[in-house]
Amino acid sequence: MTRAKFVCVDVSEENDGQRAKFEAVTSGSEENDRFFDFTPYGSLDMGTVHGKLFEIGKEYYLDFSEATA
Repeated sequence: MTRAKFVCVDVSEENDGQRAKFEAVTSGSEENDRFFDFTPYGSLDMGTVHGKLFEIGKEYYLDFSEATA
């Protein structure tokens, strides 16, 4: 598993859900400095069908693990 850390930079409301945009963290805390060493750049654009899950300015972990067939 690989863990990345992103900060929410934009949120728009859509129907019953929302669309959120994220950028990889680069600074702001000792932990973010460590993440920057392994996740130097990246962005993510995702939506939710139901619910408002994300807030601008909050940081979120994103875990990647290989999917089995």
